[in-house]
Amino acid sequence: MDFRAFFIKCILLLGIFLCGGAHAALSPNENSPIPPSPLISITEASSYPIEVGAQMLYFEDSKLRHDINSIQQADINWQTINRKSPNFGFTASAFWFQFVIYSQQQSQFDALIELPIPFLDDVQLFHFNRDDTLLKTYHLGDRFDFEKRPVKHQNFVMPLALAPGENRILLRVAAGGTVEAPLTIWTPETFSTATADDRLIQGIWIGIVAIMVVYNLFLFFSIRDVNFLYYVGFAFGYLMFQVCLKGYGFAYLWPESVHWNSYAISTFTALCNLSAVMLVISFLDLKKQSPFGYRLMSLIAGAAGIALLMT
Repeated sequence: MDFRAFFIKCILLLGIFLCGGAHAALSPNENSPIPPSPLISITEASSYPIEVGAQMLYFEDSKLRHDINSIQQADINWQTINRKSPNFGFTASAFWFQFVIYSQQQSQFDALIELPIPFLDDVQLFHFNRDDTLLKTYHLGDRFDFEKRPVKHQNFVMPLALAPGENRILLRVAAGGTVEAPLTIWTPETFSTATADDRLIQGIWIGIVAIMVVYNLFLFFSIRDVNFLYYVGFAFGYLMFQVCLKGYGFAYLWPESVHWNSYAISTFTALCNLSAVMLVISFLDLKKQSPFGYRLMSLIAGAAGIALLMT
């Protein structure tokens, strides 16, 4: 018997065994009991904001076939989130989440649930009471006009009237890019204060970068040095990328331009990359100083230019 062939067969069999065992351990068991919905308790002494984080169950709807009725069937295999934040990366799937807010207040309690990811395409929230009666429904996303949002805010903010006792929350999130659901629970007062502080800080930052853009643009017109123009393109692209990423572009600059809003982030990212590479090529005079560096950066510039045109 060839010892080498025997050894290889043993290694292959061991690998198949380990892979099969790992698959069995990682694959959800269809017959396993549904884990109870995570419960978030709210009392009069609770401090806000309350981060929901991974205190949710989730279900991946890879075929986009479930609605609010079918998702509540008993055979849905809900999973726990074994990570710090519910972030599932780039995916074409829709994700359903559920958790329970238990209000220990004696009367109805007004709260806000915030989803601070303004570039999500489709966000649906369903609020049920302890008797599984549907109390409130929201259907939001960056593919809908900004004016249709219940709260005029750059993030997705959904008011809820929490009844005493259990309030079950179901959330569906779908996007053309990354799927994230870092939910936060606020009171209207604490949310208003936090929003004012955040907008002040963001306004100061945007103002500083905008001043840099205008100042360098005037330098370009005065000195006629193309490096200043490249820098203006880089700073402006980065500024607008951040404005779009934070949701301020859709909220204040183009609230009715839903189609453009879907491409704004990628467009300004490509503009920022192209301008930065051109600045490096021109300012360092790579064509003379480093032919290899010039060819490499030209290749990157070409890719950024194609990305800009394609978006």
